[in-house]
Amino acid sequence: MNQSTENRHCKPSSWSGWSEAQRTTTTSSSDVASSRQSSCEPLGSRQFGLEMQIPYADHLLCGRKSIETRGYSLPEALLSSEYSEHESSTTVKIDILESEKGEHGVSSMPDIVAVLTTNNSSPISKPHLKRKGWCTFTHSFRYTTREQFEVDEAKHLVDYSSGYGWSEDRPMYGWAVGSFGVYNDDSVDSSEYVADRRMRSLFEISRKGKGSVDEVVSSTQHATTTLPVSTSHAPRCSCGCVPNILSMMEMAALRKKAREEAKQRTVEMHKSDVRS
Repeated sequence: MNQSTENRHCKPSSWSGWSEAQRTTTTSSSDVASSRQSSCEPLGSRQFGLEMQIPYADHLLCGRKSIETRGYSLPEALLSSEYSEHESSTTVKIDILESEKGEHGVSSMPDIVAVLTTNNSSPISKPHLKRKGWCTFTHSFRYTTREQFEVDEAKHLVDYSSGYGWSEDRPMYGWAVGSFGVYNDDSVDSSEYVADRRMRSLFEISRKGKGSVDEVVSSTQHATTTLPVSTSHAPRCSCGCVPNILSMMEMAALRKKAREEAKQRTVEMHKSDVRS
């Protein structure tokens, strides 16, 4: 994997491309009679989407989930600002891309993957994302304590015992959901789309060229999974394809082991006190 490929699928929060996201800016003005007038101006050319595993996508799109939790902050350029009487507001709609339920904290999607819309009935057996709706995020913040994270459980719907739960070993951020909507057959066209990973679970979405969805997935899977023997991936890969850190499941296992060892030490100390 060369450096350009690594950078393509692992953009930093400071990447200028985030600021090119499709957005609508609304401005307001007051005339002599104090009647407010507003105007909307569409800007930007890039459409971004967020991969969410089943069932969290539906939870967000039905209003049950008002905070999305991630191990990183949402790029500032993808935030939407609230409308006020004397200021302009900016709306950045981020598509919700649903994926099948899998391992906690691990995306099962290749870096380039086909996207199915609600009215796309093409049969497909290979990995794909389902474009189910959209949402806006108004702000991104960092949880600093376990208590703060668990108080918001009714908002983010992450159980404390889940692999997505609180950990002292990694940062945890909350993305506050603003507005949201569900796509239906009338709200999206029948074009076929491709999602290109830009940063972890954030993808850039574009209409694909010629060929069926299966052909796109096959070609992109080949491009992202076939590597020369000399660069095959070790369990703790250091080539840059993934962050060289423990997975959520690995960290959970380490915490469990540490608790068991601490419990055993306590038992042994108690036995020693009894004997003495």
